[in-house]
Amino acid sequence: MARKKAKESKGKTAKKAEKAVEKDVEKDVDEEGGEADDTDAPVIDPDLVQSIAKVKDIDEILKKQETKVEISASKDLEHEYRSATGVLYSQDSALDVKIGGFTLTAFGRELIKDTMIEFTIGRRYGLIGANGSGKSTFLRTLAAREVPIPDFIDIFHLSHEAAPTTKTAKETVLEATKKEMARLEALADVIMETQGPDSELLQDVYERLDAFDESTMDARASTLLFGLGFSAADMKKATKDMSGGWRMRVSLAEALFIKPTLLLLDEPTNHLDLEACVWLETYLSTYPRCLVVVSHSEDFLNAVTTHTIDITPMLTLKNYTGNYHQYRITKEENEVNQMRAYKKEQDDIKHLKAFIASCGTFSNLVRQAKSKQKILDKMEAAGLTPKLYLAHLTTSSSPLVLPFPLRFSSFRKWPSLGMAKWKMHYITTSIWASTWIAAL
Repeated sequence: MARKKAKESKGKTAKKAEKAVEKDVEKDVDEEGGEADDTDAPVIDPDLVQSIAKVKDIDEILKKQETKVEISASKDLEHEYRSATGVLYSQDSALDVKIGGFTLTAFGRELIKDTMIEFTIGRRYGLIGANGSGKSTFLRTLAAREVPIPDFIDIFHLSHEAAPTTKTAKETVLEATKKEMARLEALADVIMETQGPDSELLQDVYERLDAFDESTMDARASTLLFGLGFSAADMKKATKDMSGGWRMRVSLAEALFIKPTLLLLDEPTNHLDLEACVWLETYLSTYPRCLVVVSHSEDFLNAVTTHTIDITPMLTLKNYTGNYHQYRITKEENEVNQMRAYKKEQDDIKHLKAFIASCGTFSNLVRQAKSKQKILDKMEAAGLTPKLYLAHLTTSSSPLVLPFPLRFSSFRKWPSLGMAKWKMHYITTSIWASTWIAAL
């Protein structure tokens, strides 16, 4: 209210000042007996003009402050809809992250309950789960450090495009790299003071600094941007003149060039064309740090990931060794074994209950009935095998698999196809894919 009244009073002051200037002009014109021309301009009080300018500056400052308040309020609302808890199990100085007792809630609904998060350096994880299971929310939670992740582990979450500025794409990437180098140098000083020169973490920081290699930094940034689809002319274009999709590519280039310890990618191929998808698939397949990626492309996950994290219907995170193809094989085997174990267990329970019921009150059978009941109680205390419901078996926790091949790797297998022919084949196949999906 106070700000509103201040704006109203300053607005009235500005109007009064403008009216006073108009009256002075009219007065000078009347005294001259005619219209004022360029050679005989009216004399305006400079103090009055300065006061008008000050009032206008104050109005602009108030508008900027209101905009900042709205942005901060939207950020607060973004974090309010979810809550997460967890306990750090790994060592404070370890690059590998292990968090136990992790629970994630969004809009009052539990998405993940009392489970373990494990990220190991050098592994590339594919995060899969049913639609609405909380994959994107899980990545946002990690990026916002709402769980106890050590501060020295840098996280990059590809969630927004690069800012529209006068800098070019290459300048934006190099500027982000220099900031990261300054951060690593400051981190190295802290580790040297707290842990000493023999720290493994300090060695890792020095290796990252050496890998940047300022002598080849400019050329490598150009190569990376070219792989993401930037031409020489595009690299010279200011980011403010780019569309949102191209600025998202700039943001992706920043992440790939910096190589953060924990890289979180949510559908990274959404803003890329076919050639850029092929290049990104190859690039990420050798990512040296820790990668967590969400994608609906089965071929992309098979080519990039080394491990798979499944958000199960039981609201837990289950880790599998291998890419998505190996995950499907392992999961099917586990489900077959689980069904067999469940069936055998239920048959045993049925026979035990039937025997106990048949004993009745006969004195010679009561002792046997109690013995069978103890066996039954022990089975229940140890935990019975859960039943695999039909909803579990048919829930879409996997990327969409079409009834015909549509894979990025096909581009590498048939290089004899010209790019124009391949694009036409890709467009034709996409039309068939859209028709098939719409018929579901």
